[in-house]
Amino acid sequence: MGKKFLSVGLAESAVNAYLRADEVRKAVDCCVELNQWGKAVALAEKHHLADISQYLSKYANHLVDKGQLPQAIELYRKAGQHGDAAKLISQLAQKVAARNEHLKAKKYHVLAALEIESFRRKQSTLEDKSAKQMVDDLLLADQVTGTDRSLDSAWRGAEAFHFLLISQQHLLQGNLDLALLTAMRLMEYDEYVDPLEAYSVIALAAFYNKNFGICSKAFTRLEALENNPSADSNDALPSRTSAPTALALSDI
Repeated sequence: MGKKFLSVGLAESAVNAYLRADEVRKAVDCCVELNQWGKAVALAEKHHLADISQYLSKYANHLVDKGQLPQAIELYRKAGQHGDAAKLISQLAQKVAARNEHLKAKKYHVLAALEIESFRRKQSTLEDKSAKQMVDDLLLADQVTGTDRSLDSAWRGAEAFHFLLISQQHLLQGNLDLALLTAMRLMEYDEYVDPLEAYSVIALAAFYNKNFGICSKAFTRLEALENNPSADSNDALPSRTSAPTALALSDI
C-alpha cells in the first residue's frame, strides 16, 4: 500500500502505511524520494535510526541548493559535520562583510572558527583507531580546510573585523594613537577586509593623528587601487579616491 501511495506522490499516506507496517526506514526513504526532507529527518530522529547523520547531510545539501544557509548550517551541526558547517558560516560572513555589516561578519567568523575547532577535536580523537583510519582522518581534515582558504586559520577572519571595529571605535572616542596602531594591523588581513576600506581607515587615523607620512602612503596605496581595477572590484572607487589622493600627494 505504501508503494502505491508513493507512486502517486501521496507522501503523508505512504508514510502512515509504512509506519503501520513497522517499516520506518522505508517511510524515511519515501520522504526523501518525495523531497519531504523535514519529515524524513523528524522520523529518523524520532525512531533513532543509526544512520541519521546521512539523512541530515542530504537534507542540508538540499537546503544549500535552495539558498537556505542558516537552516543548512544547523543540520550540518546536528549531523556532526562541523567542517561543512564552518564553510557555510564563512560564506555568510563574506556576504555580510560585502554589505559593510562588520559586527555580524566578526560574529560569523567566530562561529566558523568554533566549528573548525570542534571538527579538529573530533578528528584528533585517535583512541581505538587503526593507522589507516588515522591517516584517512588527517587527509579529510586537510581536504575540508584546504578547499577554503579562510578555514586554514579560522580565527583570522574574526581578528580582521575586530581590528577594523576597534580602530573605528578609537577614532570616534578620540584615542588617536590607538586608532592608528590598530588600523595599521588591517594591512595583515587583505583577504578579509577590503583594501579600499582598510587603507581609508588608516589614512583617516593617520591624518587626525598628524602622521602625514603614513597618511600619504595610505593615499598612495588607494591611488594604486584606483589605477589597478583588478585589485579592487568596486566600480565607484575612482570617484571616492582621486581627490584625496591628489591632495595627499601634493603635500609630499
